[in-house]
Amino acid sequence: RLDEAEREMKRAQKHDSLSLPIKTNLGFVYYFARDYPKAIEQFKKALEMDANFSEAHRGMAEALEQQEMFAEAIAEMQQAQISAGDSTEAAAHLAHTYALAGKTEEATQILNNLIALSERKYVSAHDIADIYVALGDTDVAFKWLDQAYEEHSYRLVWSKVDPKLDRLREDSRFIDLLSRINLRS
Repeated sequence: RLDEAEREMKRAQKHDSLSLPIKTNLGFVYYFARDYPKAIEQFKKALEMDANFSEAHRGMAEALEQQEMFAEAIAEMQQAQISAGDSTEAAAHLAHTYALAGKTEEATQILNNLIALSERKYVSAHDIADIYVALGDTDVAFKWLDQAYEEHSYRLVWSKVDPKLDRLREDSRFIDLLSRINLRS
């Protein structure tokens, strides 16, 4: 219901025009609708208000990577990681971008670090799955998506529209996942 989401985010902006999360979330609505130029423009508006807002950098990077502007996407994701501090999520997103850019060594190094870290603290299974999707290892990606389902990952709610998962859409395991989270229609 992306049209409805856009209307509601614009309504929210009218009530709080200075909210960085609202500006950024509108950018993610455009991202999920695959209107990447509009998403980039919206993320720019958020970054004009606060150049250190990590979520806007992450959104910008994700929109850029979908347009195969990998050098720019990596720079944005690195800025997101700096702004986010010691964030496993930011590291995972950077690894995903590296993988899509063909920098598999860098992606794999971050991935291995995250998996090792997951033995000591929480690391989102969905984030790890995203990296495996970008690396082209769908079997392992589904293993991690199943774990994300078990841990009730909030990111699963976007599975039906998340461009990062496009490579999996025709796989029966993905259709099963959508059914389990009641998103298949």
